[in-house]
Amino acid sequence: MNLLPDRLRLIGGPYNPPKVRRGDWLHDEIRGQVEVGGYTSALIPWPRVKKTGAASLVFCGDLVRAVKTESSLAIQHWFGVSETVVWRWRKHLGISQTGTEGTLRLYREYLPNKLPEEIAARGRQEASKPESVEKARAAKRGRPMPSVTREALLAASRKPKNEAWKEKHSESMRRQWQEGERKPPVWTSDQDARLLDLHAQGLTAREIGIRMGKTRDSILARLQILNRRKRGDIMSGKKGASGGVRPGAGRPLGPGGAKTARLMIRLSPEDMAALETAAAAQGITKAEFARQLIEKYLQNTI
Repeated sequence: MNLLPDRLRLIGGPYNPPKVRRGDWLHDEIRGQVEVGGYTSALIPWPRVKKTGAASLVFCGDLVRAVKTESSLAIQHWFGVSETVVWRWRKHLGISQTGTEGTLRLYREYLPNKLPEEIAARGRQEASKPESVEKARAAKRGRPMPSVTREALLAASRKPKNEAWKEKHSESMRRQWQEGERKPPVWTSDQDARLLDLHAQGLTAREIGIRMGKTRDSILARLQILNRRKRGDIMSGKKGASGGVRPGAGRPLGPGGAKTARLMIRLSPEDMAALETAAAAQGITKAEFARQLIEKYLQNTI
């Protein structure tokens, strides 16, 4: 009769220890060549490293295969090691928390019985409180994101989203903007100068964003705004990026002024003709009217 708890059962055994004697040498996956000091007295006896203090198993052979296959609980039980030791072995092999078949089996079979739903709901409610959220943010603030987490987030962001997810995301974004959690980015004059300098060096928006700690979309949007301001300064005769004033500044716009205004505000020829008729009714020239259109457009856009 098997009285062993099912969650401690091995799914990939048997795991046979190497046949060595005290004083022999084995290759440890972490330490390299080590001298054998004997065998442990665990359920699966395993060669240990010759040293003083607590016994350290030689990480080799079927033990490596066991770590890649079994759950942490099963390895602790059969090989007589602690949870920390198993974590260290898994970290060396690049195995995640649920990266073995034995651990996945435990999650599938025992997770529904791990916590009653009412306790789990209470925990989710407690974790969503503002003070709990701020505490979690403070613990992570200033710390670089682990590469594994970053790769997982990027992989999740690339997956197709269903309509329910999109609606939930839209509702969350609306709430954040309404409650002031999200605010438009603030650009200082020094940041604008640095942005233009990096852009003049030929860097891409993504490269500039990495250097300035901003997103690619934010960089592109700011460049468009600065470009509009530059064009507006030139049309109004103000000093531009070149440090000078456009020749002929202060004089009315030439015949191309109306055409420039139409291109900048993206009006159709029919709409532009209607606006020219309105300008004639007001008794101003088309050039002056084009200047007013540009100034009004820039005021509403920037």
